[in-house]
Amino acid sequence: MEENIKKLVEQGTVKICSSLFQLLNEKGLVSAEINKIVKDVFNIVRDGGAFQINFINSELEKKGWDKNMFDENMFEHILALLEKEFSFSVESFTVH
Repeated sequence: MEENIKKLVEQGTVKICSSLFQLLNEKGLVSAEINKIVKDVFNIVRDGGAFQINFINSELEKKGWDKNMFDENMFEHILALLEKEFSFSVESFTVH
């Protein structure tokens, strides 16, 4: 995951945002919904911690989003955006 995020960060903010927009649009979201879900994910991760996609989806579902709305690729895009624009530090760990 961390390597994918680094590659996305290198592509720049415009590419990250346009790719994320396309991914979420393919899930059936329109612009206003995309803006809201990105804010919702930011609010979930902003204080830091260890996050798995299942947790993110569970939290999004509590906020009224469809079950399993987010996937790893979308989450990586948001993390890359946060790292690029807001100097978030992203680390990934393998759990055995």
